[in-house]
Amino acid sequence: MVILTGGQVVSEDLGQKIEDVQLDDLIVVDFRTQIEETDSAYEKEKLGERLGKLSSGVAVIRVGGSSEVEVNEKKDRINDALNATRAAVDQGVVIGGGIALLYSTKILDSVEFDNEDQRVGIDIVRKAIQLPAIAIIRNSGKEGNSRYGYGCAIDQWCDLHKLGVIDPFKVVCTVLQDAVSVASLMTELPKKDTPKMDMGGAGAF
Repeated sequence: MVILTGGQVVSEDLGQKIEDVQLDDLIVVDFRTQIEETDSAYEKEKLGERLGKLSSGVAVIRVGGSSEVEVNEKKDRINDALNATRAAVDQGVVIGGGIALLYSTKILDSVEFDNEDQRVGIDIVRKAIQLPAIAIIRNSGKEGNSRYGYGCAIDQWCDLHKLGVIDPFKVVCTVLQDAVSVASLMTELPKKDTPKMDMGGAGAF
């Protein structure tokens, strides 16, 4: 087991005692160092998995339901929650409920543009990232502005962070980037190729 895990044996037969083991001797610390030093995303992921198994317990989540459809739905929700938690641990969290995106529109006022097309593009992005918060508030039958967060669960304006309404920063960024990517595909006009002249029927000289 020691050979497979890359660790070392601590034994009194070898002149070592448990009391003399230092933090640097632990393989968990070595994994953390390797994660920081490697540039490979694959290695980071695998080392992170091994670190998690060594430094914390492995949980088994059992899902039950009255039908296969219900069980699969619960599994999907659990997977979403786990992925969101991993993303939050990786890059932190921001205020949820669309409020973080709403506040981020302020930075767009300082973005410089070179032509009218860029200005229109900035306005499109501004309106798009305001919509999640506006939709949540309107669906609750309320009206609001960008200065407050509305907690639908308690039906009042509140500090969303204290209420626990948060989103993983990584998820918010990825969603925005993917949305821009898809929108650009839908609005991009491919360059029209000039048809080649038909030389059919031309005689040889």
